[in-house]
Amino acid sequence: MKKSMNYSGVEFFTFGEDNKLKVFPPNTYKFKPKTHIILDEVQECILDNFWYQYNNKREEKGYMLSILNSLAEYFHLINDIMPTSENNEVIQQKPIYVVFDGKLPGVYISFEEIVAQKIDAKLMGGLSWKKIYRY
Repeated sequence: MKKSMNYSGVEFFTFGEDNKLKVFPPNTYKFKPKTHIILDEVQECILDNFWYQYNNKREEKGYMLSILNSLAEYFHLINDIMPTSENNEVIQQKPIYVVFDGKLPGVYISFEEIVAQKIDAKLMGGLSWKKIYRY
């Protein structure tokens, strides 16, 4: 993405090969976010173009598509800049066991914790449980 100026003196950002968004001068179609929000120049440009499209060109789908493609290019750039996690291992899923009825109803991590309750339930009855996988 780069900032440039056309022959008329209008500044714009180019996102990808063919997405250009105009940089609006102050006091024109500048979107004004809440005071605690700090944006860089590219983010302001994208928001200003959304604001302009919302107020003036609602029916023009090509302009909206250009803004969305520019936003996608910006996300792609940000994702390339952000550091990736070195630890990409898959988290092992383990089942949990929920005892509904019985001496000690509750959530258990291992089946061994409820075996004693199952033995008591065979003698006295009343144990309801279910195995659930966490995601």
